[in-house]
Amino acid sequence: MKVAFCTPMRIERDGIGAYARELYAPLSKLCSLTQFPLDKDPHPSKHFREMAEEINRCDVLHTEHSSNFFKVPLFPFREGYRDFLRRVRIPRMVV
Repeated sequence: MKVAFCTPMRIERDGIGAYARELYAPLSKLCSLTQFPLDKDPHPSKHFREMAEEINRCDVLHTEHSSNFFKVPLFPFREGYRDFLRRVRIPRMVV
């Protein structure tokens, strides 16, 4: 099974990122993981559209919920991330 692992795991001082880093090693022993790192930088909608296209080549999406990607007014690209989630056609697991 190919799992798209879409998390903020590269953000050092982030609790969700820390959790994702710890989860990655044991989970990678059970399935094939492809990393799709999230960050706190603003991105155009095109970035998320392209990410969704790549993720749709996997079997399932595992993504970490963070208010950084949804909350108003923290990040103006929140609509791009919501659009990204709508474009993903494979089964999704949001934790």
